[in-house]
Amino acid sequence: MKWMFLNPGWLALLICCLIVALVYFAHDCDPLAFVIMGSRFAQADPSGAMGYDGQFAYYIAKDPVGALAHLDNPSYRYQRILYPFLARLLAIGEPALIPWTLLLINIVSITLSTELLGRMLGRYGLHPYIALLLPLWLGQIFALRADLNEPLCIFLVVVALWWYEKDQVLLSAIAMTASVLAKEIGLLFLPAVVLVELLRRRWRVVLFYTLPVVLVVAILQVWLYLWVGRPGFNRLSDRFEIIPFYGFICAQPLAARVFLILIFAVPVAALLVLAVFHLVRTWRSVYAWSLLTNCLMIAFLARLSTNDMLAVFRVATGLVVAALLFCAAHRLRRLALVLCAIWLPPSILAVMIPGFL
Repeated sequence: MKWMFLNPGWLALLICCLIVALVYFAHDCDPLAFVIMGSRFAQADPSGAMGYDGQFAYYIAKDPVGALAHLDNPSYRYQRILYPFLARLLAIGEPALIPWTLLLINIVSITLSTELLGRMLGRYGLHPYIALLLPLWLGQIFALRADLNEPLCIFLVVVALWWYEKDQVLLSAIAMTASVLAKEIGLLFLPAVVLVELLRRRWRVVLFYTLPVVLVVAILQVWLYLWVGRPGFNRLSDRFEIIPFYGFICAQPLAARVFLILIFAVPVAALLVLAVFHLVRTWRSVYAWSLLTNCLMIAFLARLSTNDMLAVFRVATGLVVAALLFCAAHRLRRLALVLCAIWLPPSILAVMIPGFL
């Protein structure tokens, strides 16, 4: 009982609170410091500062209809509707509370996803504390710092996988669908479940997973087209390369290129081969399929994404979850420790940089 507060979830909460406290007190106790607004969008100044992506969730939460004038790509931002919608709901429509509710959602999401992931790892014999890679992952740290969508999306993915393991198909499908409404990276885990269930010939489960996601995404895209003038999934060709890892090879400057190749390209290539190897042996591994889809997404990232190093860490958060669950399910404890050794140092270095938080 006395060690209850040392489980992964409570430690993740402690990490989140520490990061929030550092940012909050370093920016004159202003919760809007987490939004990172830029005058280009906040004040419609074409020559103003850009700010960062979290500002768009804030604008939508603050004024769901009027936010159009403050978005760089309205249909693209509005398809990630769940995070700002929940923030507005929790704030009861009060604008002054929205910066706090955006922050609260991410703290709770990181805490609970770490706790559930730790329990899932422990179920397979992997130490639950390895799940602390998730709150210590640079993508999650920065997502918390900048009010981004990834923590909520990843939390819903972990919930979906948690319920899937318990054969709670309907609840799992609902969580998976919700993850897609938080951010598109939730779609990377859907094919894994669908393919495995197709191989098992569980047609009802396949229907439960595919129909809600297809319907919700289709309705959302049609609505965005009718309202904004184009669907949310626009400019996809700008976000992926044809040649694997070409985006990393072309990343600028040279130091960033070397860093990204060592941190992402090399481990992802190895994980990709390992996932294929396990799928050849058994096609019914949900976590091998999940690892494969997440690795492929990282491998084909375009220069538009790889030139923003933090963006790579953000979209690779799903890869962290998939890789740890793959290691647990296939009893690859040493590989999990190697991944922690590779992926933890960037977070430590980043938080030591003056001004990062």
